[in-house]
This record gives sequence, C-alpha cells and structure tokens, in this order.
Amino acid sequence: MNFSKNFTFEELIVTEQPYPNYPSGEYEVMNLFYLSNYLLQPIRDKFNALKINSGYRSEKVNSVIGSKPLSQHRSGAAADFVPVDANIETVFDWCVKNLIFGQCILETRNDVQLIHISLVRLNKPNQEAFMSPDKDTYIPYKPILNV
Repeated sequence: MNFSKNFTFEELIVTEQPYPNYPSGEYEVMNLFYLSNYLLQPIRDKFNALKINSGYRSEKVNSVIGSKPLSQHRSGAAADFVPVDANIETVFDWCVKNLIFGQCILETRNDVQLIHISLVRLNKPNQEAFMSPDKDTYIPYKPILNV
C-alpha cells in the first residue's frame, strides 16, 4: 500500500529484527502517512532515493535495539534514513532549513551515518536539530549559511 508517491507501508515498518513489527492501531498508521507525505516525500523529491532504515517500531523491536521507550518510532512518528545518491550532510542541512519537524538528527553509529527525522511534537520543543557523533552526545546544529 502506498502512503505517498514513493513510500509504501512496508518500507515504513521494515526491521532487521526477527520480531513482528506492525502498528497496533490507526494512530500509528496515520502518523506513518503524515511522516511519509510531509517529511520523507519532500526529501525524496529533492534528493531522489532514500533507504529507510527504521520507521515504526513495535515495543519488542524498540526494546531489543536499545531505543528509548518513548521514542517517536513507537508511534510511527519518526524515521531513520540514508540518502542513496546525495551527500548526507547536504541532505541534513536542507532538511533543517526547509522542513517543519520535531527533531532532525545527523547520527553516527559505528562509523555509519543516518538521518533521524520526526513529526512535530505536542508540548515539547520542535525544530530541534542535532549532530550526534555517538549514542550519548547531542550537539546543537547551526545550519550552513548560503553565501
């Protein structure tokens, strides 16, 4: 089932873990729809193919990978991805400057970079942009100025 022009439901629930990973209700499915249309699709339109590493996460999958229990992935409101044909720092900078999001984080884990992006959050700060060189460090990101 397509959620947007280029993203399917199946892409947004992908996991490498050997556990069921299906949304438990309409709320999670609705968030995946908004995530794909308002964040992922504009990035795809600008930079072409994206590889989704993680979108929705079931409680078991989230726990096994060591993510925070209240991660926005649990509600289908966040995705981790890698651009296929574009420089990841350029994509990250564009996201920060052009999208409305909750958090946008350029993460480095075991020498692998990915971008985490989430829908806006109620009663929490939004437009939070960070660079995370390891799982415990978050450095506020200052966008690159166009000169």
